[in-house]
Amino acid sequence: MSFYILLLRLSVALTALSLSNCEDKEPTPDWGATSHSKSHSAEQSTPVSKTSATRSTKISDHNANSPPITFMYYNIRNYLTMRRGKEERSKPEEEIKALISNIKRVSPDILAVCEIGVEKDLADLHRRLKEAGVDLPHTYLTMGSDPTRRQAILSRYPIVPHSVPKRTYRMKGQELEVKRGILDASIKTSKGTFRFIGAHLKSKRPSKEFDHDLVRRNEALILRKHINSLLKDDAPKLLVYGDLNDTKNSPSLRTIKGPYKGNLAIRPIDLRAENGTRWTQHWTYQDIYSRIDFAMTSEQMAKHIDHQKSYILELPKDDPASDHRPLIVILK
Repeated sequence: MSFYILLLRLSVALTALSLSNCEDKEPTPDWGATSHSKSHSAEQSTPVSKTSATRSTKISDHNANSPPITFMYYNIRNYLTMRRGKEERSKPEEEIKALISNIKRVSPDILAVCEIGVEKDLADLHRRLKEAGVDLPHTYLTMGSDPTRRQAILSRYPIVPHSVPKRTYRMKGQELEVKRGILDASIKTSKGTFRFIGAHLKSKRPSKEFDHDLVRRNEALILRKHINSLLKDDAPKLLVYGDLNDTKNSPSLRTIKGPYKGNLAIRPIDLRAENGTRWTQHWTYQDIYSRIDFAMTSEQMAKHIDHQKSYILELPKDDPASDHRPLIVILK
């Protein structure tokens, strides 16, 4: 009898050991999430402007005791000349004053924006910020195939822009690029060197020519290919940000995020406003509040994010500056 009891105990122990070694499988990334592509020689995002102050910014090596770096991303809603009503006009003064006030509240060390116009618009923004006490002497303006809206980054620290290989996709027999381009720049700060990847994907506004969802998915795939090219053989401290015009579980976002874990994974930072809300854009026409602006990090960058102090700037839905609320990420 003792022999059978011994066998029974051994069987129970082996079963328990087997269960303890089981792991849940991770979900498979969506369409195009882990695609790789060889680089092309042509540039997709062309540098338009890069200026530096005459005084040099002294940058020490990574210093844990230095103040944190404040990064701010903001869709500044048509800071450019365009048809407004019956004539071509620049962004209204009321909107600009509110915008400068919002940025001054944060006083970022690095400010990334989208929906800015040409070089003179960037110079105007730079001047107004400096007059308000936010001195960001280094600027970089880039663009895609969209002749009107561009992306820019302004910084206390020198900016090193990177060329983005030209990648296209076919739709209805046409070769198309990421319309607003991809901004790619490195900035060496007192906390180390960080690489910033900015994007502004196709909006949800209907188009007579193409399906906006399909355009956005193709643009997301091109962005993902560029991210893969950076993370495949290297491990830069990468912060991917932008107005992605889609929600967190959409095919576009799943494509950009890539694998569930590992060196190629890009993970969104969970940001909220002081009142706990997470929306970043209010679409007045549809009266929809959405979280469509994101900041995401590579595995190497994640440890430099102060999640407790990063946030969405709380603004009223009818704030005149923009229909978006800015993202603030604290780098440590």
